[in-house]
Amino acid sequence: GNDTSCSPTTRGCNHPLPGPGPYRVKFLVMSDRGSVAETEWSSETHLKQAVALQATPGPQGAGTIVIIAILSVLLTVLLTALLTLLIYTW
Repeated sequence: GNDTSCSPTTRGCNHPLPGPGPYRVKFLVMSDRGSVAETEWSSETHLKQAVALQATPGPQGAGTIVIIAILSVLLTVLLTALLTLLIYTW
């Protein structure tokens, strides 16, 4: 579930599961008269826990700043050429 704004006690919410498990599932097909078909319970499933990414500490190096500046200039030149071509063809 990804509806983090609802409480686990609220009926009809798709809130995140409370922990890594184990969990078991069963599929059930219903009609207006009741249960039509169902599967057996699955084997136990354990969810993987996400690991927070660690940012590299400290300021960016001079090489990184130079590369970002060059790519920004090249992007500006490309967009200017594209706009010029668009205006010229119309």
